[in-house]
Amino acid sequence: MIFTKEQLLKREFLEKVKKKAEDFLASDSFQEGYDLAKSLKLSIDKDNFKAELPELYKEYYLISIRLAWLGLNIMKEADVRDMFQYHFSKIFRIPDYDIWQKVRTILISIIILSDRDRFKKSLRDALLNNKEKLTFQKLKIGNEEKEPTVGNWLLDYTRNLGGGIADKLKFSQFLTNGANIRKLNHQERDRVRTLFELYERLKLSSQTLEGIEEDIPIDEEFGKGIISEGVPHFYKEDENSRAFENIADSVIRERDGGSPGTKLPSLKDLINSYPVGSLERKALEEELKRLGK
Repeated sequence: MIFTKEQLLKREFLEKVKKKAEDFLASDSFQEGYDLAKSLKLSIDKDNFKAELPELYKEYYLISIRLAWLGLNIMKEADVRDMFQYHFSKIFRIPDYDIWQKVRTILISIIILSDRDRFKKSLRDALLNNKEKLTFQKLKIGNEEKEPTVGNWLLDYTRNLGGGIADKLKFSQFLTNGANIRKLNHQERDRVRTLFELYERLKLSSQTLEGIEEDIPIDEEFGKGIISEGVPHFYKEDENSRAFENIADSVIRERDGGSPGTKLPSLKDLINSYPVGSLERKALEEELKRLGK
């Protein structure tokens, strides 16, 4: 959909667009948000709109970029790289925006793991080439003062922690004691932390346990759970879950083997031990029906 210049000029139309954008952002309606972003961009890029109405153009443009970040997970890879290189700082204008989850969704859709790694490198390169200001005060890198751009913050980061996977302790120390970081306010510290954490994740190869985006299930004698980002997480068993597993085991034994005549009474006793209407009782009663007893 293309909006007319007459529509764009109306203040009530702008307010309506703002309201719709905030609704999409709050509900993570990425398809609707991305569609609106494209419509706005196409509309303000025609009829000499930017030259004639630069301030209004800026308002619509910022709305379109924020909505484009919302639709990151359905963009073409080249467009994602452009967002990283030219608009990364705009993510901090979106409340509670989780950029890694958007990127992770894209990566999971790339089947070949080596292609994921190439895409991650392209995003790292895009960030290194990003000239947007991330913070306010100039950076001191070596003996030079540099603008506090996304790319220059990563240059400072790499000079201090190296180009490989950063040691976690050194990472934490740098975020606390880095010469440039000590000058930042709380909001700016959050920004650089988000940038550095994302950059570290993009360094990890998807061909490793630490870097693969999917969670890997664990189902072993010593426990059940998942491996997420290289870290095993085991499910905690409480009394209810253990009891439910015992019920399942009893049902399976009743169904699959042995002498039904000797096992059935104990199963009935088990059923009667649960309140009428409970989930456990209903499950066991259904199983008894299948057994024909």
